Amino acid sequence: MGLGMTLPQKTLNLPTENISEIALLLCDQFSGNTLETYVLDESKRASFMLELNASQTNTTIKMNIVCYRYRISYHHGETIVLPTNGKGIGPTSSGYYLSGNNLIFKYFPITSANYCKPLNGNGNGAF
Repeated sequence: MGLGMTLPQKTLNLPTENISEIALLLCDQFSGNTLETYVLDESKRASFMLELNASQTNTTIKMNIVCYRYRISYHHGETIVLPTNGKGIGPTSSGYYLSGNNLIFKYFPITSANYCKPLNGNGNGAF
């Protein structure tokens, strides 16, 4: 390894304090435009963040086109957006990560039958 290169973090390790909202965005796979937003219930935030942060670095996955993004918004104004297919997360500034569970299926109203398909005509959802 050359000078100036850093190893990726072993786990995601996102801040878990002062979160104002966690949402799953269904995005057009090609334009990136948000089609629908599913807001995670506040009571599920802590367990979601625990599992998300446990995601391990993975150098073998590459996700060029994904239809979902996790959006984590904080009270101080910062927002983190992470492309995901449910288990794979990335690219992030520190690489790709792999979750032990499909967090989309576990925490949001998405099933394999409606994966990447809008659920609501109005583009909003709260779960």
